[in-house]
Amino acid sequence: MGTIDDAQRAKAEAEAETARKQAEAAENDRLKAIADREAAEIARDKARAELTEWQAGAAARTRTADLAAEASRLDNVAKLQTAVGAATPDLSEVKTGELHIPADKVMFTTLLSARALADAADRVRAAVLGEQDDCRVIVTADPHLLERDAARLGIQARLADLTAVIGSFPGPAVHRDAPSRSLVGTAVIGAATAAAKLIPGILSLLAANRTLTAVDVTVDAENAVIAVAGSIAEAKPDSEVVIDAFRVLADGDAPAEGGVLAARNALQAAVVQLQMQIADQNAAAKEDQDADWLAAAASLAANGRDVLAAIDTIPAGATMSPLTAAMAVERLRFGAHDGIVLVRVVGASASELTSDRASFLKDRIHASASVALSYAFIARGSSRVRAAGVVTGSSQLVGTIGAQIDVTAHP
Repeated sequence: MGTIDDAQRAKAEAEAETARKQAEAAENDRLKAIADREAAEIARDKARAELTEWQAGAAARTRTADLAAEASRLDNVAKLQTAVGAATPDLSEVKTGELHIPADKVMFTTLLSARALADAADRVRAAVLGEQDDCRVIVTADPHLLERDAARLGIQARLADLTAVIGSFPGPAVHRDAPSRSLVGTAVIGAATAAAKLIPGILSLLAANRTLTAVDVTVDAENAVIAVAGSIAEAKPDSEVVIDAFRVLADGDAPAEGGVLAARNALQAAVVQLQMQIADQNAAAKEDQDADWLAAAASLAANGRDVLAAIDTIPAGATMSPLTAAMAVERLRFGAHDGIVLVRVVGASASELTSDRASFLKDRIHASASVALSYAFIARGSSRVRAAGVVTGSSQLVGTIGAQIDVTAHP
């Protein structure tokens, strides 16, 4: 009997313990649920605070953007008002039926003169070439090509003379043994100095002399040359047209021997060779040196260097060195050109006539320009004139102010 009571008591205690644990678990779950609710509430409060803060910032940003947009709009309105005001003429002083045109100005002068020049260039091309489809010509405004070519030949000859003088200069051994060495040295230096002194005079012939002739409109001679050359090139696509004043890069057409550049290089080589001899003589022992020869050789080498520097340096006010100018003239001699077209500006003028008999702001206007060119087509290698004369190109502007204005050539 006692055993049964112990078992029942143990079972009851176990059930009580189980119930107690279940109660504790339930209490823990309840407490956890309360904690979760509190955490969720805290998170919601934080989210609401962040949302409120963001909304406040967004509102501030929106206000800032609105203010900036309004300021930009007002600025654009002000600019538009200024532009409209500037574009709106002040008509308070304008009287009906009157149009003021300055007496010393013509409308569209540049356009009119350019059209007139193009018209004159076409007339020169037609007079010179006619129906000929294939031609090779040099177009220039310089009537002194012969002088420029003579200057080139003069420079080349003087360079050759000075090169020959340096090449024939005796060496120090021959100079020392010669009984009249001082006379020989004096003669050599005198010849070299004379050759060097001829160079500046020859170089001065290379300076181009361009003049502009104008009446009411200024037309540059070089623009006239370009206009004629362009008219020939456009109307005669198979032609070869060369402008003498146009600087082109050298190619294989220049002669490898006998030209100005070859003469310059030969002189430089002779000067270098003489300077090497001078260096060898200076390196010799004092008792083996020929003082007279050294002095004469140094003076001759200095003359050679001065000449090289003179032809290689661009003079003040020039656009190229004398050597380059001589080579440019030399290159004009190469190629089978049929002849030379010489173009000069005779004169140019522009005029304007307005009429205020039309309705208000519909005044009639008539302006015109004319350009006169003289030309001569000279056969290559001679002075035979194949064609020559004076042509006048013209253009006109006709229209109504406030309506339509037309500019045409060949009025």
